[in-house]
Amino acid sequence: MSQRPGPEERDRLVLEYQQLARVAAEYQRRIDLLNAALDDVLQAKAAVDELKLLEDGEEILVPLGANVMVRASYRKTGKLLVSVGGGVMLERDFEGVREYLERREKTLRELVQRLSNEYQRVISRMSEIERRLGAT
Repeated sequence: MSQRPGPEERDRLVLEYQQLARVAAEYQRRIDLLNAALDDVLQAKAAVDELKLLEDGEEILVPLGANVMVRASYRKTGKLLVSVGGGVMLERDFEGVREYLERREKTLRELVQRLSNEYQRVISRMSEIERRLGAT
């Protein structure tokens, strides 16, 4: 059975715990943001697959944001626009867009996994500190 830490060590452990709690909250926030971006990519992949099935001139609903939609007539050109940042858009065929989205999905999944591992490491250390502070 381990002993309770002395006052100095207790203060150090409490401070470390508080810092780790802030780090864990930030990791959780980042994981949530990455998961939201991942959901966006998955929705875009599904939408691209649906667009491939449409005929020229078919009517579609286009979201404008804040749950507002507009009816539009789809012009089948075989090309989509992809934003690559900085206001730059590139025209790609369906397969090119699909490949781009799959690469983006893979990158996001890897980032989520890496942050999740770090988050678990922090939570594990916090548990160790809790046990140490609660030792009798």
